[in-house]
Amino acid sequence: RSTPGADAAAGAEEVSDAKAAAPKSAARPPAKRPKPASGVTGLRGRSRVIVRNLAWKVEEGAIRKLFAPHGRVTQVTMPRKDDGKSRGFAFVELASFEECTDAIAALNMTDLGGRPIAVDHALGKDQ
Repeated sequence: RSTPGADAAAGAEEVSDAKAAAPKSAARPPAKRPKPASGVTGLRGRSRVIVRNLAWKVEEGAIRKLFAPHGRVTQVTMPRKDDGKSRGFAFVELASFEECTDAIAALNMTDLGGRPIAVDHALGKDQ
């Protein structure tokens, strides 16, 4: 006659043997590609930057004026809430990737409207 604890232990051994026999590749989902540590990788040719931490009162003209010495500003987009208020960030498109890189180096953590702004390469929604 066996004891209840011994039956449970025997059942656990059978389960671990079954796991060991199963192919490991079938149990593991495919690995996701890691995102690059720096936002610059793979962005060659993209000429957009994101400007974060904007004061609510900052307007498009002030952003254009700030970026103009660093390259030709082709577009400024300031997303807004449904009520028309700023969401606190903007996208700035410059004529070339090199102009973006120069603007980032010069303007990141500078003051605009009383707040330090964060400027970095903009990634697409799929990245």
